[in-house]
Amino acid sequence: MNGLPPTQLAVYPKGWRCDLLPRERVACKKVVRFWQASKTRASGVARVSVPFAAGQEYVPLEGGQASRNPTATGKCVVDPLGLCPEALARHAELQERLRLVPGDEQAWLDLVAFQEEYVAALEEASGIHRTHGRARAIRDKKLAVLEQALLRTHGCVSLHLLKIQVLLELGEEARASQAWEELLRLQPGNWRLWLERARFLQAETTLSGFEVAAAGHAYLRALACFRDMQEGRRSSSLAPEDIERHLVEVCRQYAVFLCQCGQWERAVGLLQALLELSLRRPPRVESLPLDQWLTLLEPFWDSGAPRFGESNSQGWAHLMEQPERLLAQQSSKDDEAVSEPTVGEGQDLREAWLSLECHRDRHHWLPYRPDLSSGGEGCDDPERMVMLEDLTSALFRLRLPSSQMHLLRATVDVLLGGGGGADSSLVEADCFQRLPGVDLTMARCFRDSLGFPSGWSQRAGTTDFVHRLLAQSQAGASLFERILSPRAIREQELFSKEPPLWDEHSLLWMRVFRRADDWTARQRKKAAKALLSEPRRERHLDLWTEYGQLLLDMDLSQEAATLYERALDTVSPTSTPR
Repeated sequence: MNGLPPTQLAVYPKGWRCDLLPRERVACKKVVRFWQASKTRASGVARVSVPFAAGQEYVPLEGGQASRNPTATGKCVVDPLGLCPEALARHAELQERLRLVPGDEQAWLDLVAFQEEYVAALEEASGIHRTHGRARAIRDKKLAVLEQALLRTHGCVSLHLLKIQVLLELGEEARASQAWEELLRLQPGNWRLWLERARFLQAETTLSGFEVAAAGHAYLRALACFRDMQEGRRSSSLAPEDIERHLVEVCRQYAVFLCQCGQWERAVGLLQALLELSLRRPPRVESLPLDQWLTLLEPFWDSGAPRFGESNSQGWAHLMEQPERLLAQQSSKDDEAVSEPTVGEGQDLREAWLSLECHRDRHHWLPYRPDLSSGGEGCDDPERMVMLEDLTSALFRLRLPSSQMHLLRATVDVLLGGGGGADSSLVEADCFQRLPGVDLTMARCFRDSLGFPSGWSQRAGTTDFVHRLLAQSQAGASLFERILSPRAIREQELFSKEPPLWDEHSLLWMRVFRRADDWTARQRKKAAKALLSEPRRERHLDLWTEYGQLLLDMDLSQEAATLYERALDTVSPTSTPR
C-alpha cells in the first residue's frame, strides 16, 4: 500500500485479508491494524470557521429568500421548487381519494393522467422542454401506478387497456401481448375484448408485415372460448342466447377478415357449413355432441354435392337418408358457366396474369366442389379447395331460432356488404391510436380500412347466390318450421321485444331486390310487390320503407312519394317503426 514502509504489512478484518505474499517472506514485517481508531487517519480536515459560499441557483426562482424559507412564512412547502402549488393540491386530493377508497377505478385513472399533467406544469413554470428520457420516465411512472392499481382493483378492464397502451408507447410489444392474455383470462366472456384483441393483432401485423395466420388465430381462439361455454366445457354466467349471439358476431367478423385477405372461398365455405349445421341438421343427431355432428357432415361436404345456397342443394340431412343419390347431386353449373379469358399472342404476360387474377377474383369466389365421378384433378387453384378439416376449428351449432336468424343475416351482410344493426356493427379499431408514432388522422385511415373490403358489389353472382340461400332457408328448414307455427307467431307478438323473425327474413328479401342490379326494373318491382302482397306483411312499415328506397334507387322518385303517402294511410297509428 502507498504510505507504508517496506517493513510493515497492512492487515484488515476477517474476510478482508489482501496480502498475497508467502508467509515466510512477511513474517518479519510489523503488522499495522488500520481498523483501530488510533491508527486510522482522517481523509480531510474541514475548517468550520470559513463560511460556505453559495453559488447561483441552476433554476432561478421568483419571490426571493423569504418565499423559499418555510420558517419565514410559517408554512411547510412540500415541493422544493415551489413552482406549481395547483399540481401539489391535485396530487394530495388524489392520494386522499385512494386512501379512502383504494378500489376507486376513476381515481386511479386520474392519477395516471396526472403524471403527465404534473410534468407539463413543471415544464411550463421552469421553461425546460421535455426530452426523450423524461418522456420514458413518465411512462415508466405510469406503468408503476397501473401495476399498483390493478392489484387494488382486482383487474379492471379500463386499467388493463391503459396498461397495454403505455406498454405500446414504451415499445414493449411482447409485454403488451402478455397483458392482453391476462385480460382475456380474467374476462373470457367479453366478446368485444376478443374482437379488440384480434384488431390489435391486425394493427401490429399491418404496420410491420401482414400475416394472416397470426391475426386469424385470435378469431379462432374467441370462437373456441365461446364454443366451450356453449357446450358446457367452460363455466360461464352468460345466458345461452347471449353466447350464441356472441358466436355469430365473432364469426361474422372473422368472415370479413378472410374476405379482406382475399380468402373469399374460405369465408363463404365457413358460412355455408354453419348454415348446414344449424338449419339442415337431421333430427336424429340432436342429442349427439358437436364432434359427432362434424364427423357426419364431413362425407357430405367433401363429396362434391351442392351445398347451402348452391343450385339443386338439398342438404346433408336429405342425403344422409338417401346416400345412393350423392353422386347424382354433384352436377352444378355455377362454376362451369364462367369462361376464363384467353391470352393473346401479342399480349404482355404481366397484363395477362393480372387480367386472369382479376377475373378469378370476380367470378371464382365460391369454394370448389370436387367432381368424384370424373376422377380428375378438376381445379388448378389449390386455394379454392376448402375441405371441412380446414373449417373445423371455427364451426359451432346454433339451437335458438333468433341466433339462426342472426347467422342468416350475417351471411347476407358478408355477401352483399354493409347492412346490419347495432349488434352486427364493426367494433371501432381504436387500437391504432395506441401505436407509437400514429397520429389521429392516420389512425382514422387505418380504422376505416378495416371496414368491409372494397369491391364487394363487384363480385359476380352474389345476388343470385343470396336469392337461392334465402329460398333454401325458407324451404324445409327447421328454423322456419318453428317460427311459422301459429303458437310461435302468437308468442312472438305477445312476449318478444325484438322484431318477429319472419319480418327479419322479409327485410333480407327486400335487401336482395335492392342489390339485384343485373335484374330488370320490372323484375325487381314484381318481386317486391309479391312480397308485400301477403296479409302478414301489408302493414309492415319497414318493408314499405325499403320498397320506397328500391324505387328511389331506380330513379322513380314520383312513384316513391306516392307509395309513402299510401303506406302512411295504410299503417295504423298504433304501429311504430322499429
